[in-house]
Amino acid sequence: MRWTSHIHGSVSPVARAAARWQALVRRQVPASFHYETPRQARLWRALHEAVSPAGQAGAAWGLYEQAAEAVVGRLPEGEVLVIGLGCGSGRKDCRVLEACRARGKRAHYLPVDVSLPLVLTAAEAAAPLVEAGGGRIWPVVTDLTAEEDWGAWWQAQVPVGTACILTFYGMLPSLAPEEARACLQRWLRPGCWMLLSANLMPAGEGGESLQGVLPQYDNDFTRQWLSVFLEDVGVPLSSGSLRFFCERYKGSPSVPAVVAEWQFHEPVEIRGEEGVVYYEAQERLRMLASYRYLPEQVAEAVQPLGQRVIASWVDRDAGEGVFLCAGG
Repeated sequence: MRWTSHIHGSVSPVARAAARWQALVRRQVPASFHYETPRQARLWRALHEAVSPAGQAGAAWGLYEQAAEAVVGRLPEGEVLVIGLGCGSGRKDCRVLEACRARGKRAHYLPVDVSLPLVLTAAEAAAPLVEAGGGRIWPVVTDLTAEEDWGAWWQAQVPVGTACILTFYGMLPSLAPEEARACLQRWLRPGCWMLLSANLMPAGEGGESLQGVLPQYDNDFTRQWLSVFLEDVGVPLSSGSLRFFCERYKGSPSVPAVVAEWQFHEPVEIRGEEGVVYYEAQERLRMLASYRYLPEQVAEAVQPLGQRVIASWVDRDAGEGVFLCAGG
């Protein structure tokens, strides 16, 4: 292995076991628990390729290429660090790295995710673009919601004056707006450019307008992916079923979400080193919330960070948007 992966304490077996137990007690599973294992990573990639507009060829994928060209074109002379928060497979980050190479810039890459398999997949995808130009790669495995200030750490890895592009692709859908802001706050530093993507509301603003996108969630790919967590904690798949519905976030911005819950049809007892968690019939375990934005709500979401949207690329038909943000 030609890279040294930085494994944060938040993803140690002890820390993850404790967090998993608390999730079961609270009846709410954080999104990070659906990306941890090689099996989950494989099923997520299959889901993404099958139903995500950006996972397929077409106009939505072009949004990321346009955004990459735009942000790299605004950079001063010198080296650049691309930080992929929630890097996934790294495909979208590679568009930024390709734009750097096309302009003769030495680019470094810091892929960050809760899943070691995903981080290494992203590093492998980026390696030809980074290492041929003399850049370096620092894979980081961490729970993005862990309370750790990463800004000083990454600044110490690169030469003084290195420009920074922070990508936050696929994360606004997975985290509540307040959680997303807290995550970004731990990584942003003055002068950073930020590219983030949002799943957009279809035409119409009512919660019922989300019915048209429910098939992107209520399908066999999603059910197989989410079921891995249930199996791993000892919930029999015969004990209940997944249900999908829509609700609205009560904070700012007030965005709608598609929610997946596991509804128990019979009592289930889960035993662990921490004790026992009981679920009665008809109780629910919240498995997933996927948030949908209007374009103007993205600006509202980042404003508390001192960030403003300065350019955007939107395909409302595909339900996808990419937004370039900067401080000031």
